[in-house]
Amino acid sequence: MHLSGAWTTLRGYTSKARSPTNTWGLYEAPSVGTWLQACQSDSEGRLPVPGSRAIERTSAAVVLVDLQERLVSTMDRRQEVLVNARFLAEAAVLLGMPVMVTRQYPQGLGDTVAEIGSVPAASEPVDKLTFDCMGEPEFRHRLEALGRRQIVLAGMETHICVAQTALGLLAADYEPFVVVDAVCSRRELDHEVAIARLRDAGAIVTTAEAVVYEALGRAATPEFRAVLSLVKARADAQGA
Repeated sequence: MHLSGAWTTLRGYTSKARSPTNTWGLYEAPSVGTWLQACQSDSEGRLPVPGSRAIERTSAAVVLVDLQERLVSTMDRRQEVLVNARFLAEAAVLLGMPVMVTRQYPQGLGDTVAEIGSVPAASEPVDKLTFDCMGEPEFRHRLEALGRRQIVLAGMETHICVAQTALGLLAADYEPFVVVDAVCSRRELDHEVAIARLRDAGAIVTTAEAVVYEALGRAATPEFRAVLSLVKARADAQGA
């Protein structure tokens, strides 16, 4: 069993452990035997601790969700999100991680914003009507063709397309990494509740810089120096 599959199995065990008489709605702690049973086929012999895996550049892909003109213009945190999404995409290209771009009903929400337009993947976006990217057959086909299981999510809105995509990825046994400083909603409450919900569901909540440095792995390399240039450019764009 793949590690993420083991964790999915364990979540099934713990959900069944909810006591109908427990007025606090808490889960009972699984026994050691349950943990071992959940990961008994894990070839690496590790316990399925949620969120324990770091980004691996050979296993990861970046998905930029619906960073479109009319949608972006309604977001209070649009500058932060666009700067971090671009940083993720540029670092991904540098480190050999594929990038995908989606557009939700472009006739209504417009094209991908200019800040992301220079990303190579933006020239071949996946257009969709479903809020969950996994519900669009073309997206699913392209994602499967990449052969990557760690999916880094940036874009908008957190509580709609990003959340539904993360949940769809979990259901398909992918590992979604939701980049909290590269996603947003029109209402901050929607964003905050969605992030908490996705963390509880098993998605890994992280930041743009954490993703990049995990994928980078080490210093004193040409890639490290190139990433430092991107970090500086990001700080300049944020006015830091």
